[in-house]
Amino acid sequence: MFKAGLGILAIACLSCFGQDVDYVEGVFELYDTNTDYAISLAELEAVQQELELAVEQASDEEAHARLQEKYQPLLDAETWLRADIDDDQSLGKGELVEYLWLRDFHEAPPPSMTDCRYLAQLEVRDAFEPLLEVLDLNGDQLLSKAEAEEALASGAADVFSQIDADGNGNVDREEFEEYSYRELLLLYELDDSSEEAPD
Repeated sequence: MFKAGLGILAIACLSCFGQDVDYVEGVFELYDTNTDYAISLAELEAVQQELELAVEQASDEEAHARLQEKYQPLLDAETWLRADIDDDQSLGKGELVEYLWLRDFHEAPPPSMTDCRYLAQLEVRDAFEPLLEVLDLNGDQLLSKAEAEEALASGAADVFSQIDADGNGNVDREEFEEYSYRELLLLYELDDSSEEAPD
């Protein structure tokens, strides 16, 4: 109920500042499936999986258009992580509004290292595993340098060597996740040389 009260106040503030109230309301209508005024990670992932399945089953352009209308507005995992300001694994309307307001003024906080790790794991699922399905010709669940070079752009060799941490000529899920994690740390200028301070 506390988050619900904050959400009502936040929506009022959004109206004052001319922000997109419809976006916030639409996000909660789509993702807050148990109507507790907060979006959990489980709710976020459930809607994303439902959408992915629906896209796979869509038979024509008209079906795709209906899906685009039904699953709007979208909330991506990175926004969910960054907007969960109190880091309680539950996104309230007030948090989303605050994040959007700060983002518009270029002051939104960067994701934490824990957030970056989760995003790297999503990269494995959404980028590496589909690559394996297409390029892993021998079915060993590894991406070899030869497989990558044959199918990808000419610069693939340089990127491949960066991902292939042990230099054995193959990239596995763990190496791809670690590479994605390091790239995210660089992007957000985070230092993982020491553990994050406890809350």
